[in-house]
Amino acid sequence: MSREDAEEWRKAYDEEYQGFVDQGAFVPVYPRNGEKILGTTTRTDYKCEGDRFIKRKVRMCIRGDQQEEDEHFDRNRLYSPAIKSTEVKLLIALAAKLGKLIYKTDTKQAFLYGDMGDERILVDPPEWWPQELEEGKVLMVVK
Repeated sequence: MSREDAEEWRKAYDEEYQGFVDQGAFVPVYPRNGEKILGTTTRTDYKCEGDRFIKRKVRMCIRGDQQEEDEHFDRNRLYSPAIKSTEVKLLIALAAKLGKLIYKTDTKQAFLYGDMGDERILVDPPEWWPQELEEGKVLMVVK
């Protein structure tokens, strides 16, 4: 990369990779005959709070458009907890009334705290992936 901020971007890529390593998110495997290998895409962005720059962000994503129902996911087992804006407002009002503090948190790579169980989802690593794989191996998602 020949940009003047290339070193900062390299650190952001390394941080994304190290998060996967620390959580044991992938293991190199040989695909079984006929198994579909999904591609990846990488999203880069600047994290800001208001007008203030915080850091560069890199996120590797598995290509969801290549996934097939019943092979890569079960529609009946999808769950993503979320909170509605009205619920947030209620919690803020309660905290204000009770004189309580509210803390904001950001869990890095929160999705990695789950476990894939017996499912085999295989991905080709992105071109920036620093780990060299043996010929014919791909990454299997563990978390």
